[in-house]
Amino acid sequence: MAILKGLSSRATPQKIVAYLTKEEKTEKKLISGKDCSPGSIVQEFRATKELYDKTGGVQYHHMIQSFKIGRAHVW
Repeated sequence: MAILKGLSSRATPQKIVAYLTKEEKTEKKLISGKDCSPGSIVQEFRATKELYDKTGGVQYHHMIQSFKIGRAHVW
């Protein structure tokens, strides 16, 4: 069974990308995005925020999905 955790943040997209790509946090092969490309996520975040005039306050919601060791499911 997976455990899901959601966090809201006011940090910049650059900070979350730096955090998520730390080697001790995750393996690069596990990083993916829904409706965005990991290679251009900072620019896509910025464009979306400007499109909706949402350049302050909560900047994103970080969803963490964890599995018991040996029980990960590949979609």
